[in-house]
Amino acid sequence: MKPSPLYFTVLLAGMAITAGGALAQPKPASPAGETPAEARQNQIAMSEEDKNFIKRAGEAGHLEVEASKLAQEKAESAEVKSFARSMIKDHTDANLELETISKKKGVAPPLFPSDAQKEKLEALSQAEGAEFDRLYAKEIGVAAHKEAVSLFSGAGTGLQDPELKAFAVKTLPQLKKHLGMAEDLERKVSGAK
Repeated sequence: MKPSPLYFTVLLAGMAITAGGALAQPKPASPAGETPAEARQNQIAMSEEDKNFIKRAGEAGHLEVEASKLAQEKAESAEVKSFARSMIKDHTDANLELETISKKKGVAPPLFPSDAQKEKLEALSQAEGAEFDRLYAKEIGVAAHKEAVSLFSGAGTGLQDPELKAFAVKTLPQLKKHLGMAEDLERKVSGAK
């Protein structure tokens, strides 16, 4: 028995509907909600310098947060506690932004301070009272922010990834402000004029 022309018409119509439906399906967005073009751009391998910046900036940010949490518990001075509160908020926000950029680029961001920074945290945790305040202001407030300002200053011209470069350029003024605040704090807690 030979199929009727109506059979072929229905068959072709069904195939067209199925194919049209498949073509009309929206393409799934990438996990970050990017368009396919953005996803392709972000999959381009990051330079070693960009990866190194992510590592160093992330570790520095985590050092600031961890040390400042310690200051919330151990600081004697209300000014130190206030500074530490600001550092927790600002560096947590920056860490989250850097983490978002890193993950989008396929680079695992650091989740903790470096081993050398952990040693600084350990030394800081051993201090008490006014000595803690002086050590926190000097080592975390001033020294760590000088390192961060240096890192972020070079990043504006040295980084290749445009989104990472924009993050560095945007964050640098805040780090410079933190450094100025830390220098004032260090003078106050050390008794220097």
